[in-house]
Amino acid sequence: MFVALGVAAAIDARYLILPDGPLVALAASGAVMLTTMSGDDAIGRILAALFAFSAFRAMGWLYEKWRGFPGLGRGDANLFAMAGLWLGWAGLPSALIVACLSAAVAAIIALRDGTQAGVNDPLPFGPHLALGIWLVWVIGPISLI
Repeated sequence: MFVALGVAAAIDARYLILPDGPLVALAASGAVMLTTMSGDDAIGRILAALFAFSAFRAMGWLYEKWRGFPGLGRGDANLFAMAGLWLGWAGLPSALIVACLSAAVAAIIALRDGTQAGVNDPLPFGPHLALGIWLVWVIGPISLI
C-alpha cells in the first residue's frame, strides 16, 4: 500500500495526474484484503468506496460548473475510492480532514514562497490524500472523544 501511494503521490506532485497503475495496485490489493473479512464488512467497504468516488466526482462537477474550470480530477476520485476500500466508512472523514489540512498548509507555504503564483494555480491533491490515507491506515481514524 505504501509504495503504491508513494508512487501515485510523487507522479501527481510532478505532473498533476494520478496514474492508473498505482491505483489499480491499490484496488487489487484491497480486493484481496476484502476476502479476509466477513461479508458485511466487505460490503461496507465496497459501499464506502462507491460513496467516496461518487462524492468526489459530484464535488468536481459542481466545482467546475461554479468556477468554470476543473478542481478535482477523476484520479482524485479514484484515490478517494481506494480510501473507502482500505479504510471503510470510519476512516474516510479522517483521511479527508488530514488531506485538506495538509493541502491548505502546502498552499499557504507555496504562496508565501512564491512557488505558486496565485490561488487559481493548480495544487495537486493526490499527495495530500495519499498522506491522509496512509496516516489513518497506520494510526487509525481521528477520535474527538
